[in-house]
Amino acid sequence: MDHEYRLLIGFILALLLTACRVAPSDSLESVDPQAVSQPTSTGVIPTPRGRDSDARRVDVRLTLPKRVRVGETVPMSIQVTNPTSHPIRFGVVGNGQAFDLIVSTPDEREIWSRMHGRGIPLNLQYRILAPGEVFEFSDEWEQLNNWGESVSTGTYYVRGVLPSDDTEDLKTEPESLTLIP
Repeated sequence: MDHEYRLLIGFILALLLTACRVAPSDSLESVDPQAVSQPTSTGVIPTPRGRDSDARRVDVRLTLPKRVRVGETVPMSIQVTNPTSHPIRFGVVGNGQAFDLIVSTPDEREIWSRMHGRGIPLNLQYRILAPGEVFEFSDEWEQLNNWGESVSTGTYYVRGVLPSDDTEDLKTEPESLTLIP
């Protein structure tokens, strides 16, 4: 599923870049490969040459409660922060609506995905993150699996995925969530 999702996002971005006829100075190909940091769990955002080329890294974190009673709604959010002293140009697919929150069992079996059964909007939106600015993507989980069935008590793992204009999606580290009676 993850591979198919990446292919779909890549195809969509290619269509968007072709349709928009992006100027060479704004294209992703103008990124200096020597200046781009190596990807980490926090993700890397390429910035076109000449636009704060030393400010590449954003912090990507998932916030959610550690313990929740069965049947209660679970608030979750992906927070993207610019930890640098320079503005960073940040591209998001789907106008900020295409982010995913994925709940899995300890053996990594996906039981719920926010994007399960949803289409991905075909647009790319750029935002400028000022130094220290936080951009947040939030939703709630109703403790139902992808088929609408209630889940049971136990420990689950949640991760956030944010399609971006980078070659790889931004992903959060998995966070544990325990459902208690």
